[in-house]
Amino acid sequence: LRLVVFTIGGLTVATLVSLIQATNLRTRPDTINAAIGDLAALGLLVINGDRADRVRVEHELVAQVVSEITPEEEKLELRSQVVTALSSLLDAGKTSSDEEVLYDRFLGIVTDAELRQEPSLMSLVVRYVQLQSELDRHRYLAGICKDSVCWDVLDVLPDTTVRSLLDAIQKSSLFSFGLVATSRLRNGPGRHESLASLYEAKYLVQLFQYDEARKALDRVEESKEKRAVAFNIMLNLCQDEEAAQIAMGVFSEVATATGTEQDYVILRNSGHLLPSEDARAVIDAALEGFTLLGRQFGFASAMNNLGILELADGELAPARSTFESARDLLAEIDSVEVYQPHVNLSAVTLVEGDVMAARRWLSEARDAAPQSLLQDSAMLDHNEVVLDICDGRCTPAEALDRTREVVRAARRTRDLRFIDLASWLNELAVAADLGAVPAASPLAERIEEIRTNGRVPMEIFVPGRLGGVELEVPFVLSPNWRY
Repeated sequence: LRLVVFTIGGLTVATLVSLIQATNLRTRPDTINAAIGDLAALGLLVINGDRADRVRVEHELVAQVVSEITPEEEKLELRSQVVTALSSLLDAGKTSSDEEVLYDRFLGIVTDAELRQEPSLMSLVVRYVQLQSELDRHRYLAGICKDSVCWDVLDVLPDTTVRSLLDAIQKSSLFSFGLVATSRLRNGPGRHESLASLYEAKYLVQLFQYDEARKALDRVEESKEKRAVAFNIMLNLCQDEEAAQIAMGVFSEVATATGTEQDYVILRNSGHLLPSEDARAVIDAALEGFTLLGRQFGFASAMNNLGILELADGELAPARSTFESARDLLAEIDSVEVYQPHVNLSAVTLVEGDVMAARRWLSEARDAAPQSLLQDSAMLDHNEVVLDICDGRCTPAEALDRTREVVRAARRTRDLRFIDLASWLNELAVAADLGAVPAASPLAERIEEIRTNGRVPMEIFVPGRLGGVELEVPFVLSPNWRY
C-alpha cells in the first residue's frame, strides 16, 4: 500500500508485480496479487481502467493517512528501492505498455545527485527525451524541463538532449522561459554555450528583439540553423528580395540531396516571397523533406502554409481540406500551433460569405493561441475588427478606437507588413469617422503593392461597410514561419 501511495499508483497489476519483484522485498507474484485483492476488498485500493487491471488508492484520505503513519526513513528507503527497480525495468525494456508511466514516475522521484553519480540513470533520461522528441511531444518535453529533475542536470546532459529540450521550449512558445534556460547554460560550468546562444537568438526573434538576436547569433558558428534564424529576422523586417534568394538557394540544395530540418523550415516559410507556381514547388519540397525526416510538426505546419497557397489560388475546397488536415495533426501531437489553421479556416468561411462561421473559427483560434504570442494576439484583435466591419457590427468611432490599439500592438512586433496592414485599416477607420472616402496615401500605395506584386499573399481582402462607405478590408492569415 505504501508503494502505491508514495510512488507508483496507476500502474497495471502486471507491471506492479514486476516492479515489486525488482526490489529487495523478495515477494512472490501470487502474494502480491493476493495483497492487492485484500486491499481492494478493504476499500483501500481500486482496480479499474479499460481492462480492469490498473491499481490506485480509493481516496486521497488513504494516501494522507498512509503518509502520516509512515516514518520518514521508511519513505526514503522505499523511494530508493523504487528508483533502482524503475531503472532496472526501464533498462530491460520489459514493460512497454506502461513504459511512459514508468519513465514519468522515474523523473518524478530520482534526484539530480543520483543522476550525476550514476551514468546508467542519466542514460534513461537521455533515452526518454529522445523518444519524446521523435514523437514531436514538444509541450510535454518543455514541461519536464521546467518541472522535473531535467532542469537540475541541464549542464551535464548531452548536446542532442539539450537541443531537444530547447527546441521543445521554442515550439511550445515559452520564449521567456527559454531565455532563462539559455542564460543558465551559458553561465554554467557545462559546454553548451554555442547551442545556448543559438536558441537564445531564436527566442529573441519571437520577442521582437532583433538587434539582441543578431548579437546572440554572433556567438554561434556558421551553420544551417544560424542561417535559418537570420532568415526569419529578414522575414519580419520585410527584406523579401534577399530572403527569396536564400530560399531558392536552399531549394537548389535539397534538389540533389536530403536537407536538414532547418533547410525545410526555410522552404516552408518562403511561400509569400514567391509567385504561386514557385511557392508551391518550395512548399512541396518542404513537405517531402519533413516526411523523409519523420518530423510531424514540420509536416503539419507546412500543410498549413500549403493551405494558404491554395486559398490564394481560389481553391477553397482543397484549402479547407488542407487546413483541416493540418489542424488534426497538430492536435494529435498536442501542438500549441493548432490555432493557426483555425485562423485560416475562419478566412475560408469568410471568403464564402459566412461571417458567423468565421467568428466561430476565430474564437477557437483565440482559445487555443498561447498568451505569450503577442503578435498573434494583435492579429486576432485585428481580424475581429474586420469581421465586425464585414457584418456591420462596428461603428466608425468603435473601429477607430479598436484599430488604434491594434496599431500600437503591431508596432511592438516590428513586423513591417503587419504594421502596414493594421495602420491602413486604422486609416480607413479615420476616414469613415470623418464621413469621407479614403484618400490616396503612401500607406495605401504600399498596400496596393502588396496586392499586385504577384507573390502569394498572407492576407485576404474582403468587402465591408463602415459608416455607409463600401470598402475592402484585410483579414490577416496565419502562416507558420516561426520555427
